[in-house]
Amino acid sequence: MKFDDAIQAFRNYGKSLIREQPQLTTTLLQKLNPTPHQIEQEQLPESLINLFMDNPDELLQYLEYAVKVRKTKELKLFSYCCC
Repeated sequence: MKFDDAIQAFRNYGKSLIREQPQLTTTLLQKLNPTPHQIEQEQLPESLINLFMDNPDELLQYLEYAVKVRKTKELKLFSYCCC
């Protein structure tokens, strides 16, 4: 599945998926592995926070992962551009 299709599916069905399978859904979101451009374009992780409103543990897990990945990708991009 393409990244754009997966994000759209999460936007359409994410609340139901998280309600039924919170851990599995959070893990799937983490495996999407967006590029820096996709993160910016899709406003990730901010645009998906509403999916987790009834699942604070999974929200925290997703946000911690998203911040870690974003920092890592920005550092790699910075290293590539500036070295």
